[in-house]
Amino acid sequence: SSHVFNMSDLEDDTNELHSAEVLARLRRHLERPDTIVLVNTERIHGSLYELLNQTFSIISNAKGEPQIFAKIAVGATTYACRVHPQFQCVIVLKKSDLDKAPTPFLSRFSKFLLKPRSVFQSIVSKFNPLEQSLLQNVLGAAEDFLRHMGARNFYSWSEDTLSCLLLSHLVEMGSATGEYVFSTE
Repeated sequence: SSHVFNMSDLEDDTNELHSAEVLARLRRHLERPDTIVLVNTERIHGSLYELLNQTFSIISNAKGEPQIFAKIAVGATTYACRVHPQFQCVIVLKKSDLDKAPTPFLSRFSKFLLKPRSVFQSIVSKFNPLEQSLLQNVLGAAEDFLRHMGARNFYSWSEDTLSCLLLSHLVEMGSATGEYVFSTE
């Protein structure tokens, strides 16, 4: 399953206690074949140094089976955490922040540019044909409305705004029904 860790810039979320709480929650996912998505988590990347660099320790268990471990730092304490072989980590950066990110950090990862419209289309493609048609009709009607009214008449409108709004609505619908759109199963 997928789990998103999004750290805000609010004052209560920038202290060491909040970072430790996020790291504690994150550690639980390492032992499972989960995918975690890190958004706005730059302040804890140092604690995840071994994990992000994939400098794992391989230790055999009592049965002689190899176990993968990475050290995670929480405050002044370092924990050796078991990492499931199918665990995956995705780091989301804004395109505008790429120039500020250190080159060695960026070189560790595969990089992909995701546009909201592409994400929306990918998600919609997993729906049944009736739902796909309905969502495409909503998107088409909204685009027609914008052309008629003029997108410049809407404050801070961009080419991604409509897709983001529809994605937000799909996520809200999923949390209300328990059927999450972003499930990896």
